[in-house]
Amino acid sequence: MNDGTMGAGQARGGFTRTGWLLVVAMALLLFAAALFMVLQLNRSVEDSTRTTYAAIARMCAAVQAFELSKGRLPESLDELGGGTDSRDAWGHPLRYTKTGAGKFEVRSSGFDGKMDTPDDQMNPAWERF
Repeated sequence: MNDGTMGAGQARGGFTRTGWLLVVAMALLLFAAALFMVLQLNRSVEDSTRTTYAAIARMCAAVQAFELSKGRLPESLDELGGGTDSRDAWGHPLRYTKTGAGKFEVRSSGFDGKMDTPDDQMNPAWERF
C-alpha cells in the first residue's frame, strides 16, 4: 500500500541510492570510453600525417632526382616509374603540379580525401620546390 511515505534509501524520483550510483558509474564509463576513442583517433591521425609527409618527401626527392637526370621536371608522376608510392596514408593519390620554372608542388588531399581543403598536406614551403 502506498501511503505517500518513502522507504529507506529511496529518492523522490523513484531511484534508490544504489540506482543513482549505478547510473553515475555507467555515465563515467561511457565518458571514459568516448575519451579513449577520441585519443586513439587523434593518435591515428597524427601517425597518418607523419606517414603522409614522409610519402610527400619521398615523392619530392624522386621528382628532384628525375630533374637532375633529365634536365627537366616530369610532366606527371607517371614519368617517375612504378618505384615511388604515389598515395598518402589514407590511400588517396598524391597530386603533382608544376608551379613555375623548375618549381613544383606535391599535395595530399588529407583525411577528407578532397583537394584544396584545410586538411591538405604538401611539401614544406622552406624547400626549393
